[in-house]
Amino acid sequence: MATALDFWPGPLFPGYLISGVVAGVVGVADILIRYKDNPWTAVRTVASILYAAANLAFGVAAFWLALVLDIVKVATLTSPDGHLTVELVKSALTVGFGSIFLLRSVAFKLSIGGKDTNVGPSTIVDALLMACDQQIDRTQAAEKDQKVRAMMAGVSFEKAKGFVPAYCLALLQDNEDRAKRLGQLIASISNVQGLDGNADSQRAYLLGNTLINMFGYDVASKVIAGFKAQLGPETLAKADVKRPPAADLAAPDAAAGDAGPRAANGDAAKAPAPGAGGQAGGAVEAKASPGTAAGLAPPASGRSSH
Repeated sequence: MATALDFWPGPLFPGYLISGVVAGVVGVADILIRYKDNPWTAVRTVASILYAAANLAFGVAAFWLALVLDIVKVATLTSPDGHLTVELVKSALTVGFGSIFLLRSVAFKLSIGGKDTNVGPSTIVDALLMACDQQIDRTQAAEKDQKVRAMMAGVSFEKAKGFVPAYCLALLQDNEDRAKRLGQLIASISNVQGLDGNADSQRAYLLGNTLINMFGYDVASKVIAGFKAQLGPETLAKADVKRPPAADLAAPDAAAGDAGPRAANGDAAKAPAPGAGGQAGGAVEAKASPGTAAGLAPPASGRSSH
């Protein structure tokens, strides 16, 4: 009677390899689909590699179990002269894809604290994916922050929130579900409270992060770049202009107030005097000092004006 070790790995190694690779590739695809903003960076993290390796190992174990339980007939996998057959490839592919569904299956659900909890092999997948989420988010957070700030620099949220998301959806020919979800996210960004005076630019950063998460950095950045080029300077968010202190605001008014009487005196000097010589001399003196009308101090006597 054959034992379990008789099937490991022996001449059936290609079957183990095919089954494991199929399950491992599906694990990598899970990561790529899950992190659309930067999938190739996400798939290189330690947690993602462990997740793909776990899927690969489960595919190998499933093929071994199929041989032990005689689900796959060993006699059909090799020819009389010891060569592998097409049946081996078909059986390995079938077991590999079957292991994917088995690993993600749920035996039953438990209600713990009012929350349904899956019990079964899918618990392993959920735990590994949660670990991937945590590590990938921490790894990409700083890099994404730099990308968002550079991409959305000078973009007004109020001007971009309509056209840019709609154009991204149109480029990808996306479905209504994602369009609805994107609309809800943009509405929530518009309702964010507690922002400072530069709220429009801050909301633009939130919009940029949302676009990267939903469409990926390549699509989002190119659409935003085209949006900036199309509208030019009008797309720039208005910079906050701090109100100057009250003393600074009063200074021009005071200067203008001083200039008023002086200008009036100057006008009075230009008017014909009633004939008194001293009055005419005063008029000439007022006309000879136009600098006082501009608020400039006349040169002191005995000093050079250079």
